[in-house]
Amino acid sequence: MKEMTSAGIGTTKSAADPLTLADEEQLWSSGTIGFYSSQALSYAVFFYNCKVFGFRAMNEHVNLSVEQYEFGVDETGEFVKFHGRVSKNVQGGLQQRKVNVKEIKQYAQECNARCVVKLLREYMKCIPDSERFYRKPLQSREPGDIRFGNQPIGINTLSKYLKTMCMAANINLEGRRFTNHSGKVTCATRLYESGNFDEQIIMSRTGHRSTAVRCYKRPSMSLMKSVSDALQPPADLEPESKKTKVTKGTEENQLAKETDDSKCKTLFGSH
Repeated sequence: MKEMTSAGIGTTKSAADPLTLADEEQLWSSGTIGFYSSQALSYAVFFYNCKVFGFRAMNEHVNLSVEQYEFGVDETGEFVKFHGRVSKNVQGGLQQRKVNVKEIKQYAQECNARCVVKLLREYMKCIPDSERFYRKPLQSREPGDIRFGNQPIGINTLSKYLKTMCMAANINLEGRRFTNHSGKVTCATRLYESGNFDEQIIMSRTGHRSTAVRCYKRPSMSLMKSVSDALQPPADLEPESKKTKVTKGTEENQLAKETDDSKCKTLFGSH
């Protein structure tokens, strides 16, 4: 193992990358996710299941059912509540009988036309009211015609869904690794970067039960740039134009001195 590490084998981790705010905006502005076609709505609910409810494992998507969502209103406002089941972090063994499965309440944002609660409501109007959540999007016959078949989306299609939508939106993938796990990474990274939420709150969203959530704390590109700038040598604050003038004047003075010295040698000779 040490020899392999010394040779550089296995030293690069293939971790999923988070989507930036610009990436997410590109998904919307390109029409890849949205309310206006069956495929766009399907992509949208998949992405926000990952980002908002912290889905990671494929079994969470494949076994997801309509009955796991509950809409309601309380003193805070309208919400959708997601009721989790067995997952990677809660597998239902004897040692986990007292561990609560994930339950997440997402509140509506009335002023936001892209609100997650609205997205889920619109999607669930178009699919059967029980059993499998992800249904195959059908071709629209006219603009605004949103239809889904009874057939569930296949596991092979779902396993590449997030990367497929990023490619459809022409998001730059160079040097980046997008998988379905990127949605959960985006969830944790955004909450960490905001600086407004402690680790316990973030764990309640991602479903982690240990400090393993810290591996999701990815520095943003702007933060990495700030770190780079902080470690640079002290900047030379003297303007280049002034430095050029000083250099030019120094050269002229040196030339004049050499000319004067030459004249002195000619008149008086050398001793």
